[in-house]
Amino acid sequence: MTYRVLDISAYQGEVDFERVKSDGIWGVMLKATEGEQYLSPAFEKNYQQARAAGLNVGAYHYLRASTPQEAQREAQFFLKNVAGKELTLPLAVDIEAPEQRQISDLTAIAKAFCDEVENNGYYAMIYSTVSWFKTKLSSAQLDVFDRWIAQVGTDKPNFDKPYGMWQFTWDASVSGITGRVDESISYKDYPSIIRDAGLNHLQPTQPPQQKVISVQQLQQMGYQSIQL
Repeated sequence: MTYRVLDISAYQGEVDFERVKSDGIWGVMLKATEGEQYLSPAFEKNYQQARAAGLNVGAYHYLRASTPQEAQREAQFFLKNVAGKELTLPLAVDIEAPEQRQISDLTAIAKAFCDEVENNGYYAMIYSTVSWFKTKLSSAQLDVFDRWIAQVGTDKPNFDKPYGMWQFTWDASVSGITGRVDESISYKDYPSIIRDAGLNHLQPTQPPQQKVISVQQLQQMGYQSIQL
């Protein structure tokens, strides 16, 4: 089973999340932060309204780091600003900034960010283009983290490693949003995965409690063959 997910930031302006959900959208990844200081002015409002509409919500950070140390500080800033939120989708790091274009291997930078996210009990995910995943982010060290890949203009991504989400268009038209929006396909039931693992500071889904019936109650119900 697959699910429709949108990438939403302040760029989309006012969003009617009730209409978004009624158009068949299952979840939204909201831009929260960028670099070490920028907090999206739309994040809190979008989070509250998306949750109220019954959508699954995740968050992402636009990474500006050029070193692992900077990446760790950016992760800490990101985590500070998503703390206390009920996030049923992953926490993603968006790696595509100009600062990283001249760096041939982003393994240490990506790993520093994701390690910080995971060490704080969250489900970490890396977002980038298929091109960067094949070059700058191709190290096997990053295979332990989930991927959110971006490749448009194709019926199937040209990528042979596992990935959880595929951003297939930057030009989707969705009810409740003025203008175009990025849309992805999720291949995983992230809310169940995250809750069952106890990640994102969410409580695991509890199985229904079994009602205990005493022998005396069974006898009263007509099960006379029950022996004490």
